[in-house]
Amino acid sequence: METDATTMNGSAARSDTPSDTVSSKLSDAMDTARAKTGSMQAGLADLLDSSAQVIRSRGVAASDAAGTTVGDGAAERLAQSGETTAAVLERGAMWLRENNLSDVEARVTSHLKKNPTQTLLIAAGIGFLLSRRR
Repeated sequence: METDATTMNGSAARSDTPSDTVSSKLSDAMDTARAKTGSMQAGLADLLDSSAQVIRSRGVAASDAAGTTVGDGAAERLAQSGETTAAVLERGAMWLRENNLSDVEARVTSHLKKNPTQTLLIAAGIGFLLSRRR
């Protein structure tokens, strides 16, 4: 009697079924998407940091220039606005570096499942506001 390496006790034990192939390709695609998302996330964090530096340096230069033409209060407010904006951008960059977007997706999904009524009300409110905007 000839035995096939893929049979075991009369039942097929093939791992190359169409569903396995699709599952494998889907898994590969997801891994590629995660890698691209990670690199985009790091690039965005770098962009936020460099934007913060530019805003901070231009804010100082603009406040110095404004100080000579307008009162010191306006120059100080301009410098504070630039510093606040730069700080927000840096916090965003730090958050992007410390968090994985797939983790955020899992947390949001978990929250949506735990609070479906709240989610529905928020979605309805957003829809209402968007419809009134037109």
